[in-house]
Amino acid sequence: MNNERKYLILAIFFYFAISLSFIISTPLVLDYNVYSHYLISRQSFDNPKLFLDIYGKPLFTLLSSPFAQISLFSYRLFSVILGAGTLILVYLLSKEYNLKRPVLPVLFTTFSSYFIYICTDGFTESLGALLLILVVFLFKKEKYFFGATIASLLIMVRSEAIFIMAFFGLVLLLKRKFLAIPLLGAGGILYSITTKLIYNDFFWYFQGSPNVGSVEASGIYPAGPFFYYIVNLIIGLGPLVFFSIQPALKEFKKYYLLILPSLIYLLLHSFILAYGLFGATAQIRQIAIFFPLLGILAGIGFSKFKIKHSIILGIELLVLWIFGRGLINSPYPFWVLFVGAISLVLIPLSIKFKKLTIILILGLLSILVTNPYIGEKYPGNICNIKVYDAACVAIQQLGLEERELFSHPPYIYYCLDKPLYGHMIHANLLDDDLPIGSLIVYDLIVGPMEGQMPIKELENNPRVTLLTSLRAKGDLKEHCEFEVRVYEVTGPQN
Repeated sequence: MNNERKYLILAIFFYFAISLSFIISTPLVLDYNVYSHYLISRQSFDNPKLFLDIYGKPLFTLLSSPFAQISLFSYRLFSVILGAGTLILVYLLSKEYNLKRPVLPVLFTTFSSYFIYICTDGFTESLGALLLILVVFLFKKEKYFFGATIASLLIMVRSEAIFIMAFFGLVLLLKRKFLAIPLLGAGGILYSITTKLIYNDFFWYFQGSPNVGSVEASGIYPAGPFFYYIVNLIIGLGPLVFFSIQPALKEFKKYYLLILPSLIYLLLHSFILAYGLFGATAQIRQIAIFFPLLGILAGIGFSKFKIKHSIILGIELLVLWIFGRGLINSPYPFWVLFVGAISLVLIPLSIKFKKLTIILILGLLSILVTNPYIGEKYPGNICNIKVYDAACVAIQQLGLEERELFSHPPYIYYCLDKPLYGHMIHANLLDDDLPIGSLIVYDLIVGPMEGQMPIKELENNPRVTLLTSLRAKGDLKEHCEFEVRVYEVTGPQN
């Protein structure tokens, strides 16, 4: 076994050590969306139609469901395993680009704090990252037919990946691989045939989208600043990786398979957020799918890093600090600026003295100051979860936990151990023959958008009675501006 493979094994071990430490130390997942995916995967064996659920992402549900049958921990471990597979592909793709130290990009990807985040919490982006780098690897190896087939699966994991598929279609067109282009539709066609057989709807992928929202929902997820994701790349990647990338960007033609998918995905999410489309919210983890590609660019750029880059990037860091805090109200704490400044001093020194230890220290510092578990006092949607927990407690105190339950988001089903399928809030829920005494748990933010049910349908309907309303308390109050209501169905169908 050569030294590089030994280093790869050590790097993967290092990744598992960091990931498992986060999972073990944080049994409460930060984002309620994870509970949605977990429950869909867990209950799909009992209700096979959940395998086709768009909200759950069909391919992710199919692969994660065996792990979800055991526990939330094993479900999250599945995502960590996906991350390990991604790191192996980072290593192999780095070798294709003839990097002298292909293990460096593996370390840089591991040091990308939001890559660790999507893998340890069980987000669908972990599978998206694996598929994306696999496609890039196959295209780099000129295995276009296989690459196009794998690319067709991306929309089964991330809906917005259709734009990345279009990029690969353009590459095939320019490479004159015309016969491979139709394979980009293979995954979508297979899914549509399946939904035609089960739902009698060939276009279920579009009809079942969870992010179309109701008319009332417009403005609940307000448009955000276009530069939010661009400025916050330093948070998502960490200062070490963010700065190491940039010397490699000059060789665009050589590294276009790494740069263009990342740029397309970044600009796409920036555009969606700026115009408030598809219920978009500003969450850095949504762009982490291309961070492994940037990890390779960081490994390339690191070898080209010089003192002059430190001076230029030092000015850039200061501009990002001012721009982020002043114009987009980004939560840039002082220690991100501090670690960024240290990185710009130590990166050239580590190259000059060939000390990998310096990079390990910088990488760990980057994770410590930018990982959402550590760097934020009220990270992710933890305040939402606290209110959902309060709603579950209220239902139990009222002695109603055995009642049939309808809710959105699905976290309520998790804390009350209820079946998910057929019980999600939807646009015409109150037109259904709901059992007398059943409960409706309604989030005034998620309900109108992803549930597609305006609050007026509940407030003005004589069939339901409000039992309780819950808001965040104490320190969380100022960080959690939303409300959860619990209604009881007290009247028959009109």
